[in-house]
Order: sequence, then C-alpha cells, then structure tokens
Amino acid sequence: MIYQAKTMRLAYVMILMMLITVFPSIDGELWMLYYLIPFALFVLISLFLDFRLEVDDGCLTFKINVFTFTIYHKTVSHQQIKMMTFKRAGWAQKCVIVKHDKGFNFRILNFTPQNIYDELMVFASRYEIPMNKKKDYLLLEKMK
Repeated sequence: MIYQAKTMRLAYVMILMMLITVFPSIDGELWMLYYLIPFALFVLISLFLDFRLEVDDGCLTFKINVFTFTIYHKTVSHQQIKMMTFKRAGWAQKCVIVKHDKGFNFRILNFTPQNIYDELMVFASRYEIPMNKKKDYLLLEKMK
C-alpha cells in the first residue's frame, strides 16, 4: 500500500509571507539579498515537497518528490533493515524510524492513512525485524 505525507504548508506560507514583507525594507543593504533570496527559494520549494512510502512484499520504498521530480528514492528489503523504533513525536503523534544498513534512516511521521503504524508492526513481525517501542509510544497506543 502507498502512504503519503506533505510538509506543514501553513508554516512555510507564513515564513514566505514574512520574507516578502522584509524585502522592501532592505533599502541599501544589498548584501542581505544574497541570503534572503536563496532562503526564500528554499522555503518556496519546500512548500511542494511530497513524501511517499510504499510497503510491498518484503521491502519498503521511500520517495521524496518536488512537484513531479523525484529527488530521493530508496528501496530497502527486509534483510537490510536493522531495527524499527516506534516513538512519540510532538504531543500526540506517532513516529517510526526505520534504521537500515546504508543511507539515511527513514523517519515516518504525518503519513496518511493512519494505519501505516499498524502495517509497519505487521511488516516487522512478519519478517522478524527487531522493534523498539518507547514508553511514550506505548501510552499513545493505549489512548486509541
């Protein structure tokens, strides 16, 4: 099944609006444009980030897209996964960190639909991947 997450767009829009209000007040300080323009471009591109996680038979595929361009793509089989750590992120959000042999660890947070955490537990138990559930995560599970 394919799960999807998007960035917190409201926060990025607020930052972009603040940057736009700062641009006219620069007057003679042109050196500030060397920092503000790249930062504004970074925030603008971050608005359109899209994260996808696909759980297949024996492998996890993690993609990061900007618009329709894939900027990061990693497929990890169950043999390459060292551990899955289930944590709490924020006040009442669940998070899973998938640690594997090579490359960046996957941080799975704010993905929809919400049954991704249950499916990852089933995936880990099916392929005998070590799971570590933190105390705070166990509290979130009880609240369900």
